[in-house]
Amino acid sequence: MYLTEKQRRFAEEYLSDHDGARAYSAVYPTVTGAKAAAGAERLLARAELRRYLRAREQPDEANAPPAGAPGQADVLRGLTEIAFPAEAGLVADRDRLRALELLGKLLGLFDRREETGPVTVRFEGTEGAEE
Repeated sequence: MYLTEKQRRFAEEYLSDHDGARAYSAVYPTVTGAKAAAGAERLLARAELRRYLRAREQPDEANAPPAGAPGQADVLRGLTEIAFPAEAGLVADRDRLRALELLGKLLGLFDRREETGPVTVRFEGTEGAEE
């Protein structure tokens, strides 16, 4: 479960009294009132944040992964091995792309609402190719 530092701080503030607007203003001090309430509502709609809040509110064995289940580091390692195989041709291109997509989602690379402007992506070995 990936949360930015501000999202995690918001969640911790929210857990103290369940006041979303106050928690949002604590993390983003320049935002108050209705805008803080709207920002809190947006954050609370995020599935990752709701899962984090549930896990923090009920830190019992029911939320723990089963024994022997892979952890986040294991998942990252496995996806990285698929996305960047040691030998060319070992992994199908569609599998590599899917692994890259899952890595991006796991690392939160596709949910950057704070950032604005166009994004340019360049891949190695594409000199002269259109962007």
